[in-house]
Amino acid sequence: LIGAVISTLYGRITAVGPVMVKSHTAFIASSKVSSEAWIYAGDVGIERAVGPTTLIIAQNPELVHEKQELVGEVFEKIKDFLKLKLSLTKLREIRKAAELNEQQKELYAKLLAAIQTVRLSLDEKDERITSINSHLSSALGGKIYVENNILEHTKLIFGERELELKSTKLARTFAYERGEITESDFVATAEITAYREGREVKKKHG
Repeated sequence: LIGAVISTLYGRITAVGPVMVKSHTAFIASSKVSSEAWIYAGDVGIERAVGPTTLIIAQNPELVHEKQELVGEVFEKIKDFLKLKLSLTKLREIRKAAELNEQQKELYAKLLAAIQTVRLSLDEKDERITSINSHLSSALGGKIYVENNILEHTKLIFGERELELKSTKLARTFAYERGEITESDFVATAEITAYREGREVKKKHG
């Protein structure tokens, strides 16, 4: 989803944009909610909930999965690269002592081509991993806004950092700062107010 404005949420939702309940009396409970922007709710969690509530910022499941797969592929490519380099080194040692025969020359050319192909593949994968890391890092600027109560045992996740609340809290804003999850008093931002009223936020220019 690009973003979501909802009344009351049970279940799971993943959005690139903000996720918010549309009034300060609505709540999120027994849910896993993920956003790359920000999350707002009047209340989070209910007594005797049927399941846990988890609020997530900057942890796009698809991107995280893609990154994990890419990292695995990079390790495999590195293994291939080292094997090819070893074979090439052996041929170069042979070439120092005597001229390569036709079969060896053909193998030498194939090894050079294969090494170049692997190197290009590694560069592409590394570039994509860097792009994903940059995207996830920028999303860490998102916040979680709770206007009323957020119940104990609610789990908050910002990127790879997790926090499970040990007690119920009132009117809080949670953010990620200097590697830690922080909290402060709730303040309704212009963007929250605009979403609540169903209008667009005016962008400042200049």
